[in-house]
Amino acid sequence: MLLLASQIESLLSIGANIDLSKSENIYLCSQLEQFARVASSRNAHLTISAKGLLGPQLEGLAMIGRNHITIVV
Repeated sequence: MLLLASQIESLLSIGANIDLSKSENIYLCSQLEQFARVASSRNAHLTISAKGLLGPQLEGLAMIGRNHITIVV
């Protein structure tokens, strides 16, 4: 299912846990960072794939999401 970035943000903002690790849709790093911010602020959980992301990007996402993000490698 294809979800727009705004739909994902909305779901996270109400506390839904979202798993994007198998998503066919590719989100920009800036969008993933925003998702991580929202998940962290709403006590939700975000799961993403490391595919296509560089080490510094992954570190940045981990710093933003802290224990509210899982990165699948």
